[in-house]
Amino acid sequence: MTNEELLVAMTRVMSDMLDEKLDKKLDEKLDQKLDEKLNPIKADISGLKQDVSGLKRDVSGLKQDVSNLKSDMAEQKAETQSLKSEMQGLKTETQSLKSEMQGLKTETQSLKSEMQGLKTETQGLKERMTNVELLLENYVVPSLKDLCKVVNTEYRKYEISIESHEQMKTDTDVLKSVVSDHSERIIRLEKMNGLSSAG
Repeated sequence: MTNEELLVAMTRVMSDMLDEKLDKKLDEKLDQKLDEKLNPIKADISGLKQDVSGLKRDVSGLKQDVSNLKSDMAEQKAETQSLKSEMQGLKTETQSLKSEMQGLKTETQSLKSEMQGLKTETQGLKERMTNVELLLENYVVPSLKDLCKVVNTEYRKYEISIESHEQMKTDTDVLKSVVSDHSERIIRLEKMNGLSSAG
């Protein structure tokens, strides 16, 4: 595998990991927001069911009282008025629940808008990654190749220069040896010539 292929593969893996982490984070955030908004509504609905159950018991008791105690109409009227009040409260609570549901819809729409914004940002990141890949492929990698060529050429020149220097040193040592040998021979010859002239 070439350096370019390795670089492309690494970039793809990093991009896939980034997408996976971003999707997981978005799912977790959305689940958390929905739980925060739905839990109070669930509690309200449970209370509403209990109120309705109590209301049913009250109505049942009212029927039994009307059937068994026709003479106590005043008390029945009072209880009927109380039932009307409770019904009005139930209507008010129902209206409040509708308002909360509308608020939840609005917040859900806001979350969708935020998710769309995140998708747009993710797309921007993908485009930037593509630009980086192109920059590496078209400029950085070729420049590195050229630099390697220059370094290899200069190293070869340096290597040749070292070889030449070693050869010159060897030649100099040989020359010194020859000059020393010749100097000794000249001195011996001069001594011999000096002895011959004295005789």
